Amino acid sequence: MKIKFSACLLILFFLFFLSSFCKKSESVVLIDATSQYSASGINGGINSTEYFFKIKILSGKKIEFDSLWIGKKIFKLYFANNKPSVSNQPISFGKNDTIILRVSDLSSKTSTPISKPPISYEGNALLRYKVKNKISYLIIKTIKSIEGINRP
Repeated sequence: MKIKFSACLLILFFLFFLSSFCKKSESVVLIDATSQYSASGINGGINSTEYFFKIKILSGKKIEFDSLWIGKKIFKLYFANNKPSVSNQPISFGKNDTIILRVSDLSSKTSTPISKPPISYEGNALLRYKVKNKISYLIIKTIKSIEGINRP
């Protein structure tokens, strides 16, 4: 009887650990994801694809956005500022705010670093972020492509 009880207790502990380890994102939610190709207007110029991720913050805890994988390419994230004025102040956000994260994939001789994503995912991109130093992931199923532009 003690063995059965211990086994049940061990199974419950394992299930609790597994559920907390594989927890889905509850701190952020994706509103929109777009990409736009930009062709250089000069011969030999650098073409690029800009990615924008509109995200709603659901948590009141501090969130740090860290990396984004598109396929096996890893990118550093930047905040896109929607304000008309330029500021050197860091962008701050809190619960119920909507932010835009930006990634630039430059088509230059220096390629974007390749790195195997830390978890397997099915979708177009994987966003890694930290909440209270605990790593979480948001799988981005689809990135909508908007009409490209030609720079002068």
